[in-house]
Amino acid sequence: FHLQAIDHGDIVVYYQPIIDVSTMSVAGFETLARWQDGEVMVMPSQFIPVAERSGHIHDLTAYIMGKAFPNIARWQHVTRTDLHVAVNFSPLSIANPMVLEALSRCLQEAKLRSSAVHIEVTESRVLRDPIRAAVHLQHLQTLGVKISLDDFGTGHSSFEWLLRLGADQLKIDRVFIRDVAVDEKTRKVVALQKDMAASFDMTVVAEGIETVDQWTHVRDLGITYAQGYLFGRPMPAHEIDRWLIEEAPRLANTLALAASMPSVNATNHQGF
Repeated sequence: FHLQAIDHGDIVVYYQPIIDVSTMSVAGFETLARWQDGEVMVMPSQFIPVAERSGHIHDLTAYIMGKAFPNIARWQHVTRTDLHVAVNFSPLSIANPMVLEALSRCLQEAKLRSSAVHIEVTESRVLRDPIRAAVHLQHLQTLGVKISLDDFGTGHSSFEWLLRLGADQLKIDRVFIRDVAVDEKTRKVVALQKDMAASFDMTVVAEGIETVDQWTHVRDLGITYAQGYLFGRPMPAHEIDRWLIEEAPRLANTLALAASMPSVNATNHQGF
């Protein structure tokens, strides 16, 4: 990974819908970077570690915010709703002055409220140095943004660090959601995570929803938000423009119809 990928426009920002479970309306989008390296689409798992080692992760984060914030502001206007945007931050970037300056600048240029921005940090990574992470995340919150702990439950979670980190949101990892419709113990774990988040005044996002059965169990557990292929795959901005007009308004009716069918499974009902 190199800066030319950014300068040449080879980094494309994709957006995956985040759904309000109670209303089945669009609540926001998570931003996901893709690198179009010639004919090859390179996924984040391949180039993000390289960007971190080279120090270019800060430029990449600033670039993503510069692309995403104007789109979110525009989609807020189109939908007349308070959509939020989730941006993944490396632990290396949460205190970087350039990134914090870019955050403030991009918010101002897009005329986007800071409360519409959710900074996502991976729980297991920030807990490698939790005291420093807590200080930096609390500073970010003074800018008005929200903090979301991603992949929750896969690291070394504890009540102590949940309290110290002061996050606004937990994202329940797909490893738990995968079996929530078929395994009673998994449902209890998900319910426990939801109740724990509620005790800390946090909202919850269930990641990796791919089937109607998973969605109905998440809904019945009282999870706030859901994200996954069932609602929409990550899409570039021009496809989101179409999705908001053609598919998002029909989402609630489509899911209600699917849920009423006698047999619901991943094969028949994925990615409406």
